[in-house]
Amino acid sequence: MRVCDIILKTDKSNIGSVAIGNATNSEYSHTAVLTELNEVIEAEFPRIIKTDFEKWKRNNSHREYYFSNWYDCNIDIYSLVGKKYELGRFVNYLLYKLFKSKWFINRDNSKKYVCSELNGLARGLPNPHLLTPKDFVKFIKKS
Repeated sequence: MRVCDIILKTDKSNIGSVAIGNATNSEYSHTAVLTELNEVIEAEFPRIIKTDFEKWKRNNSHREYYFSNWYDCNIDIYSLVGKKYELGRFVNYLLYKLFKSKWFINRDNSKKYVCSELNGLARGLPNPHLLTPKDFVKFIKKS
């Protein structure tokens, strides 16, 4: 299946989005995967959800976002829909940033996911659990 990444800038009206942007030292705070079936797969607390692209655009009309080029997905992205969101990984990331301990950041849980991890899995990137939204900026297509 062909997919592309969606990379969203920090939503200044959402404290969680601002916290992620600050913790990762980036203007980007969220990623999602757009499928060739015009559906968006994204990790939103408490689960990974699937949303029609037109509805997703309405829900995110107040945010600035960018797309990557289309690529072949390395996994069955739909098999992840309904899986749990890994809120603990964000807390661990904050602890890592504060205390610089690799113990916090290197924990991986194959039953729970964060937004940028979905994109990393779709691209077949190594250690997708360590990725942040800013890691996908290099894939934004130039317009």
